[in-house]
Amino acid sequence: MANWKGRDECWSNLGVSVSHMASPPLLKKLVTFFLSSTLFLAKANSESRFKSIISFGDSIADTGNLLGLSDPNDLPHVAFPPYGETFFNHSTGRFSNGRLIIDFIAEYLGLPLVPPFYGSQNANFDKGVNFAVGGATALERSFLEERGIHFAYTNVSLGVQLQSFKNLLPNLCDSPSECRDMIEDALILMGEVGGNDLNYAFFVGKPIEEIKELIPLVITTISSAITELIGMGGRTFLVPGNFPLGCSVAYLTLYQTSNMEEYDPVTGCLKWLNKFAEYFNEQLQAELDRLRKLYPHVNIIYADYYNALSRIFQEPAKFGFMNRPLPACCGLGGQYNYTPGKKCGFEGVEYCDDPSKYVNWDGVHMTEAAYRLIAEGLLKGPYVIPPFNWSCLSSELKKNNGSSDAEFSLKLLSFFLSTLFLTIVVNSETHCRNFKSIISFGDSTADTGNLIGLSDPDDLPAAAFPPYGETFFHHPTGRFSNGRLIIDFIAEFLGLPFVPPFYGSQNANFEKGVNFAVGGATALEHSFLVERGINLDFTNVSLGVQLQSFKDALPSLCGSPSDCRDMIENALILMGEIGGNDYNYPLFLGKPIQEVRELVPLVVTTISSAITELISMGGKTFLVPGQFPLGCSTTYLQSYKTSNAEEYDSTGCLKWLNEFGKNQGDQLLVELKKLQKLYPHVYIIYADYYNILLRFIQEPAKYGFLSKPSPLPPCCGTGGSYSSVFGRTFGLKGLKCCNDPSKYVDWDSAHMTEAAYRLMAEGVLKGPYAIPPFDWSCFNPEIKNSGSSDTEHSSMDEVEQATSKTLGMTSLDSPPRMKKLLSFFLSTLFLLTVVNSETTCRNFKSIISFGDSIADTGNLLGLSDPNNLPKVAFPPYGETFFHHPTGRFSNGRLIIDFIAEFLGFPLVPPFYGSQNANFEKGVNFAVGGATALEPSVLEERGIHFAYTNVSLGVQLQSFKDSLPNLCGSPTEIGGNDYNYPLFLGKPIEEIRELVPLVITTISSAITELISMGGRTFLVPGEFPIGCAVIYLTLYKTPNKEAYDSSGCLKWLNEFAVYHDDQLQAELNKLRKLYPHVNIIYADYYNALLRLSQEPTKFGFIDRRLPACCGFGEKGMECCSDPSKYVSWDSVHMTEAAYRFMAEGVLKGPYAIPPFDWSCLNPEIKNSGSSDTKKYHLMNH
Repeated sequence: MANWKGRDECWSNLGVSVSHMASPPLLKKLVTFFLSSTLFLAKANSESRFKSIISFGDSIADTGNLLGLSDPNDLPHVAFPPYGETFFNHSTGRFSNGRLIIDFIAEYLGLPLVPPFYGSQNANFDKGVNFAVGGATALERSFLEERGIHFAYTNVSLGVQLQSFKNLLPNLCDSPSECRDMIEDALILMGEVGGNDLNYAFFVGKPIEEIKELIPLVITTISSAITELIGMGGRTFLVPGNFPLGCSVAYLTLYQTSNMEEYDPVTGCLKWLNKFAEYFNEQLQAELDRLRKLYPHVNIIYADYYNALSRIFQEPAKFGFMNRPLPACCGLGGQYNYTPGKKCGFEGVEYCDDPSKYVNWDGVHMTEAAYRLIAEGLLKGPYVIPPFNWSCLSSELKKNNGSSDAEFSLKLLSFFLSTLFLTIVVNSETHCRNFKSIISFGDSTADTGNLIGLSDPDDLPAAAFPPYGETFFHHPTGRFSNGRLIIDFIAEFLGLPFVPPFYGSQNANFEKGVNFAVGGATALEHSFLVERGINLDFTNVSLGVQLQSFKDALPSLCGSPSDCRDMIENALILMGEIGGNDYNYPLFLGKPIQEVRELVPLVVTTISSAITELISMGGKTFLVPGQFPLGCSTTYLQSYKTSNAEEYDSTGCLKWLNEFGKNQGDQLLVELKKLQKLYPHVYIIYADYYNILLRFIQEPAKYGFLSKPSPLPPCCGTGGSYSSVFGRTFGLKGLKCCNDPSKYVDWDSAHMTEAAYRLMAEGVLKGPYAIPPFDWSCFNPEIKNSGSSDTEHSSMDEVEQATSKTLGMTSLDSPPRMKKLLSFFLSTLFLLTVVNSETTCRNFKSIISFGDSIADTGNLLGLSDPNNLPKVAFPPYGETFFHHPTGRFSNGRLIIDFIAEFLGFPLVPPFYGSQNANFEKGVNFAVGGATALEPSVLEERGIHFAYTNVSLGVQLQSFKDSLPNLCGSPTEIGGNDYNYPLFLGKPIEEIRELVPLVITTISSAITELISMGGRTFLVPGEFPIGCAVIYLTLYKTPNKEAYDSSGCLKWLNEFAVYHDDQLQAELNKLRKLYPHVNIIYADYYNALLRLSQEPTKFGFIDRRLPACCGFGEKGMECCSDPSKYVSWDSVHMTEAAYRFMAEGVLKGPYAIPPFDWSCLNPEIKNSGSSDTKKYHLMNH
């Protein structure tokens, strides 16, 4: 009843009354199912809203990047123990004894640990990618070095990391839209970064006042990176502040003083350094507040690392740390166990017995225990601003927006069906899988012929001779049994062919599987064992060698990296058995069990590392066998035969050896569980070979084996108590085999019979000996019961079956109403998709304009001193249409005016100087004389001008500042960046160097506007400036070769074409990055050039180039009919020319891609707005 009440309350909160719904019984069942599904999914995934983590930063978040970037002959100290020892059991490149904050965040979100980008090969970045590098700075290295701040750690600044991310995008996602979705669904961790910019300055002895000057630069850099990521789709950012630097052991050592006033009496931290860190954090928070106002749709969260760590120093015992929390766990000498230059990981530097009792790890970084508490303080506690929202309800449930029951039901049903389908897809991905192949690694337990393939034909192993293989294959195949192995029965069960051996195979088909397992193989490297006096001459094809063979073979196994990834994802990966020989060989040599035990964690770590690497390559399902009960092995029973009955259990097995085998299996299982937590999207199954085999020995008759005198002797041997053939090669005389191997468990004293392997395979596939058990629910019963052919399933059938079962319907064919209902669901879903999809045709509600005089509708006038007005303030500017000057640089309307008329809008009012203007339908920031680049950039290059300093950046900032009062599309901008140097006589080569700078500035502005919500941009190119009267006058020459047939200067037009080509290339790049945005290139060059080439065709005089009104200066005479002229004032065009250009862009071929006006009212498409007509009539 409590659950029903909760559901009804939740339904009521949606604004829908359950009791008033049509068809109450059926709909109530539907509601119940929907809510149950939603709440179940919410419970399971409430902390997994994010699909991945994208990380930037320094050593606080580095999960291995510095290691990947380092010279193998000059590795950093984090490459050596004790780094990583607490959790990973080996160094991973993390600057701690175990996990970092980013790791705990990933675990909390149910994501795998975030792999490092640099140096990774075949890593899986689907669930996250990390660019953070130990020692990284926010500011560029060159910038810091100019200020005398030199450091040799790394030059991978935040900017370099961000560029690496952008370069990687094509490999991370298949299309620009997928990239945007990926970034939108990611938690983006911005650091901590910027701390090293300050650290390095402190370490070289810079005064605090000078270091403070870096803070706004660091924060601006972080802010710019966030802004750029927002433009790429970023929606959730976690931005950490600085730690309490005064509590850092490195600083406490560097600035140690006898003046106790310098220290906090409670914590012992340096007060002035903590105040400095607080100042930094305050400035960062102020900038984040500003960004939140600019991007209200983005969730920007400040991570208060300062207070999250300070609380631990204030009350260490409360959190389980020792009362003196400042000294480092790993260090050497001094009050704080830290000496500069003697780093943790270096020879002679010791570390504490229990790092979990320490806050500080190595003098600079924290312990895993401290990082865990900091992460919890962020994820669940009060140390994030604003706090995370982990509420489990979908946004679809939380808002109804006052829609009607019918409308809401449509949305609900669509969401319900999507949820159900998603549930099926997710479950099929994570549990039940139709494997397409098997990839196998291991030793003789899984070898299907590799050792034979690797062997000298004149010195073949025992498995090359009868009676190996006789029972099933009727000849030896290289398998170490009388017939099939466990891997063969698994293949049969899955409906796959037997897995062919890789080594020595010619023309083998590896499409359905490939086997690298080699008889005699070890997990550890051959050289490693030899160094420990464990010499063997069987094989040196270790697990590492097998894995390398697999990676080397990938190009021939699959066509492309994405195909290879798909292959690995859809494979069952069999990891052995492997590791048994690492123990067998030292035991055969008589090594003491204590010494052999020391190998166990090394073997387990090696297996774990191989699994981790395969996961990074796409692996999704692993079957990892444990060790056999070694004490029941005939070989060991013969080798360690004793008269002491206490050594044996009731089955006759050696207890101490079985205990060893069980202990190894337990340690492996613990490691696999750890991996499962790290990679929750991966299915890691432990195959309990120990207990499977032990049951046969304990109850042989139950499984059809001989029980008398004992189940232990092998089928094939030399006679004696155990008939062991250890040390003998099969094929030699004197070896006898049983008549019926199916009655025996042991085949040759080291391997099992086919009959035993069959039962073992069944115990793993169907029985209780797989942890967790396989889920075969998606398999055809024929496959589950007999291992027959492949099957295919219909997703829709699964949806129908699941829905039918949940709603209590016996069949979807009866009653027909249910089938119709599902059909309605699908139709609704399709309809909603169509209705809500973005189309290229848009009913624009306003125009937002940036630019220069080509689009200025009065801004320069508004910015000017009334006593020193520009020429456009006087007639004849504006006379043709407005009958008075308006600040437009023409005799009448501009291109922007004709666009507004076409869209049925009023003319766009200027922003600057306007009082009480109505910006509801548009706002214009374009200013006559404006540049794309900042005036300071141009002036540094000797390009001085006094017209205006309202660059594109200033205009964009004005727009952002005005947003609160207002609640894009840039016009031509950048021309003046070339005009001014041309007017000053700068060489064309020098001016060409400005082109990429101008285009980057335009692109950045578009990117920023996209991040603010912009969806449609009209971006004009350059005019044919070789046809501009001002340039024809300035560069007049008697050389006829300099002019084209229209009388325009060829070299200047070629420059304009160069600019336009570069601009279009950049716009193409933006379109790929933002496929949901419509970025239209306006080809002003060709739209205007046609008027100069064929003037009479468009109603202009045949003397195309002269201006109607000279240079537009006051008192200058103008032509009587501007409509016959293309050029107005030698720089700008007439209204007539602008009209033709606007039409060429809106309706003609001069927009790339062309506008789609299919959704506009024909009246709007064919005429200007009524507002414009009224204005025209009123002013006549």
